[in-house]
Amino acid sequence: MFVTENQNITVFLADTSDELRPIRQMLSAILQYAGMKIVENTGNNVRDILKKTDCSIHIIGSSYLESAEQQLAIAREYNLENTNYKIFIWQPIDKKTVINDKRQEKFVNNIRNNLFRNMIYANHASPVMFTEDIRAIMHSEKQTKYDIKATEIFFIHNELDEDAVKNIVQLLDDVASLQLLNIILSANTDYSELASQQIAKSGLTVIYFKRSHKWAIPFAQQIWKKIGGASANANILLIADGGHEQNQSINFSAPNVTFLAVPDELIPLEIKVHYDKISEAKNEQN
Repeated sequence: MFVTENQNITVFLADTSDELRPIRQMLSAILQYAGMKIVENTGNNVRDILKKTDCSIHIIGSSYLESAEQQLAIAREYNLENTNYKIFIWQPIDKKTVINDKRQEKFVNNIRNNLFRNMIYANHASPVMFTEDIRAIMHSEKQTKYDIKATEIFFIHNELDEDAVKNIVQLLDDVASLQLLNIILSANTDYSELASQQIAKSGLTVIYFKRSHKWAIPFAQQIWKKIGGASANANILLIADGGHEQNQSINFSAPNVTFLAVPDELIPLEIKVHYDKISEAKNEQN
């Protein structure tokens, strides 16, 4: 049962092909019954419309529609700049549905293979269940917006290792722009949310530890999941001072995450080398 009071969620409902028009109308009615405000494409600039909404919904079926692909591309670009903005993809599964259009097949495959932070894919047959998902996600605990700045390297460490960080940071500061995050365990800050917002604006995220391995590994796992796991468009370097025997036996493996345990004097160099590799790869893609 939906709660219809004080929802204050504004939704952009993207264009769909003719085959999806009946289910789109049904979804629109259910969303409004759940207390959400629907905004549609009225021929205005889609980006300007997105600025007035909290999330976008894109329904995909078996037929291709150019405007549907264009609107999703614009929503993706907007999401990269506004990390709290959510994109919902709904592909109502029908066993009889066959995609014969090569353009639509390519479009659907691209969506499935390039999900990222705050982009949610669902294949519920029921628009009611899909609406419940949207309502639950949009009404989860409100996130704090932190003061985030674009940077080349985002360096995270624990207060237990603060003394060991000074020399590393000093050397890195000469070769790249830095944003530092010192994790203070007694603070009330939501560090996982702060970090996930900063990661979206960073070329490389470094999680460093010397004595704090009991903090570093769980934190890296938490952040990795929060930014989208294997589908995240971010690179994390988890790097340890290999001079501590306890760090030499640690194993950590996850897509887009590199773990290294090296002597402390080599840590700035390893970070710089890793950042340069990422930068070169991005330049080649562009």
